[in-house]
Amino acid sequence: MAGNFNPTVGSCVWVEDPDEAWIDGEVVEVNGQEIKVLCTSGKHVVTKASNVYPKDTEAPASGVDDMTRLAYLHEPGVLQNLHSRYDINEIYVRELSPHPFAVADAAYRQMINDGVSQSILVSGESGAGKTTFSTNQNRLTYS
Repeated sequence: MAGNFNPTVGSCVWVEDPDEAWIDGEVVEVNGQEIKVLCTSGKHVVTKASNVYPKDTEAPASGVDDMTRLAYLHEPGVLQNLHSRYDINEIYVRELSPHPFAVADAAYRQMINDGVSQSILVSGESGAGKTTFSTNQNRLTYS
């Protein structure tokens, strides 16, 4: 679900599509919890407001090399960024990535200070030496 995003007329959004997975468009009508989206493909979609995600209209067409720079870290945003990077043959990320343990430490400290659970996305090709981790309720796990 899109969480606490409340689309209004004119909002740029991602809406689920059975053929394309996600397509982008603009909200053209809001009727309670039901919205109508005019997609860039020309297709009109009517769906629940809770089923759409905000689109970052300021994201570069070539994507970003570091997904933490995405304005919205949700499935359609991540997939669009990967698609954009693949199209320009730039599927790999930064040359000098932050050390996984430094990222985990920062997330853990923020979790303790703010009292809010944290999630971290770690991606990379198999065997690249990445470490996955998550923090949840004062517990840090590595796998």
